[in-house]
Amino acid sequence: MAVFLFLVRKQTFMFRFFLLVFAFFFSFSAHAVKISYVSGDREAILAETEFDLAYDNREMKVGAFRTEEEFIRYERVRLSQQQSMQRADEWEKGWRANFETTYRPKFETLINKRENIHVEEGNQNARYRLILKTTFIEPGFNVGIAKKPAYISVQFIFVERENPSKEIARFQATRVPGSDGVGFDFAVGQRVGEAYGKTGKMMAAYFGKKKK
Repeated sequence: MAVFLFLVRKQTFMFRFFLLVFAFFFSFSAHAVKISYVSGDREAILAETEFDLAYDNREMKVGAFRTEEEFIRYERVRLSQQQSMQRADEWEKGWRANFETTYRPKFETLINKRENIHVEEGNQNARYRLILKTTFIEPGFNVGIAKKPAYISVQFIFVERENPSKEIARFQATRVPGSDGVGFDFAVGQRVGEAYGKTGKMMAAYFGKKKK
């Protein structure tokens, strides 16, 4: 009898577990993300292929925090109390470095995959500059038995390269998900990096689609 009850409980647990997994992936895939036009001269931008590139994270929110600095302060206190000050320093250094070492390279690699658009910092051949403004990052988590994908929200602000105060057009993408399809994205840099890569890929596809 005890063995029977154990097997029933085990099967019930497995059923609930797979149900949760299925619900997660269903909601994840059902969330349609796209580039949307906001304002300005869209046709002038789509007529170009070469763009200068800059980044702006100054007004970025992170998770439930109003600013990135609030989030960093919270994580530093948590890690210093739960682990050590050295661990807090290492985490902050890694968080800040991810933008240069992971997120930007991911975005640039995938937006430049197609021939219809080429973006590069310091691009002297470009008439316009693309400013990728990140407005929100959800870092997500992955602890093995449970996970939540990262998300980013960005604005694509196109300005004159020689006169950056003159905005030409603006586009946006909201809650672009980032997650390793295999499930090994335990590091926040990997999850958020996937979101930046997808953002670049989406913008390249948008240019290709609108030019046809």
